[in-house]
Amino acid sequence: MFVADDDEDSKPPLARLLSSGEHGGGGRGGQLRLKLYLSLLWVAAAAPYEVVRPARAWAGLLGLNDVEERGTRRVQATLRELAERDMIRLRERGGQPSGVTVLSDLGDGERYKPPAEMYNHLRTNEMPSWTLLRHRYFRLPSTLWTTGLIAHLNGPGLAMLLVLRCEQQGRDNTMVWFSPERAANRFGLSESTRRAGLEQLREFGLVTSATVKLSESGDFIDVIRRRKIHSLNLGQLEG
Repeated sequence: MFVADDDEDSKPPLARLLSSGEHGGGGRGGQLRLKLYLSLLWVAAAAPYEVVRPARAWAGLLGLNDVEERGTRRVQATLRELAERDMIRLRERGGQPSGVTVLSDLGDGERYKPPAEMYNHLRTNEMPSWTLLRHRYFRLPSTLWTTGLIAHLNGPGLAMLLVLRCEQQGRDNTMVWFSPERAANRFGLSESTRRAGLEQLREFGLVTSATVKLSESGDFIDVIRRRKIHSLNLGQLEG
């Protein structure tokens, strides 16, 4: 999956896009890679999954400063980097804006296949559950772009939005929990990134968090543990 990978020896594409190092972070280069790739998926939604837009259009969509000059250069550089990472393919057009073809979100350079189509194909062919799990998908609302939210979220905020949406399986207001160890292994994001991302989502009113008490009865004593749970609600963006 793009967001999560239960193989402890590898990081999922989300974490790899955010960081060029060993730890999933949210620097400016990483957050632009993530925002631009997600935006390409949003726009190039139908076969042949190619889009032609001037770089300044992407810079404007993502709220970059100095859209006509520096913002445009940043987008152009990021497109080249995404191509080097096998997330997209660029088609030069002789001085005109390049054609951008979205490739597999696994970063393996393979042809892009719509998640719903792939999942339904595998299920029809009665593939094992672990294969289906790898291709489980969720949808992001168009309001992430049309309200300008994607321009205001930083790297950690956008990453945790994707993580929570993944764990909720796309259902708003579902409470989710994951231990720090599982979060690090499954999502490849550092604790500081997760904390900063959740904090920004709470500031925007997109996430509510609560602490619940869990009771475990032992032979001689009852143990009370506390667990932090989170709920993401993107439906309010429709208002």
